[in-house]
Amino acid sequence: MIKNYIFDFDGTVADTIGGIVATMQETFRLHGREIPSVDDIKGVIGLRLDDCMRGLGIADEGEVTELCATYRRIFPDIAMSKIELFPEVKETLTELHKQGKRLAIATSRNKHSLTEIMKRHGVLDYFDLLVSASDGYAPKPAPDMVLGILDKLDINESETLVIGDTTFDIDMGNKAHCWTCAVTYGNHTRERLMTAQPNFIVDNFCEVLSCKNTF
Repeated sequence: MIKNYIFDFDGTVADTIGGIVATMQETFRLHGREIPSVDDIKGVIGLRLDDCMRGLGIADEGEVTELCATYRRIFPDIAMSKIELFPEVKETLTELHKQGKRLAIATSRNKHSLTEIMKRHGVLDYFDLLVSASDGYAPKPAPDMVLGILDKLDINESETLVIGDTTFDIDMGNKAHCWTCAVTYGNHTRERLMTAQPNFIVDNFCEVLSCKNTF
């Protein structure tokens, strides 16, 4: 039986793609760089911000640092108003909470912006633990964030489901020997997600409730 749920945030819990794309494109414009396409940006979402920059072709580490600083500076003004929860997220989290499930977040987003977004949308109190890029763990797809959550909450991987919208999330969960569930409405296509071999694949957030009945 699944007793614990570890969620990615961007593209899984919250629809942040519009804000991320707008912020990333404006960052590149401000630095006089060729503006990356929407598809290229979506392809790196889920990675730590500095790795996103590298994935978008920035090779110089000094410039990576500068681009990250600009992105973080302009993100609140450009992106915050564009961010919404995906359909049925709050209702599903409420149901899991009523069932006594342990809920956590494992995200490449920094802790400050994560907390602000979750507070704004009224879902912060559902979660027992938030683990982010700010906590010093090796980034996705390494399993370290999930392993840290398992340790801190004293929970078992065989009773834990990792849910995400990218192959980075599924690889992370698989490497931690947890069950994994890919959602198709986020940043990676169903075809790309299947290459990571998730245990489950769902089209709507509320369908994670049915995963527990399969074991």
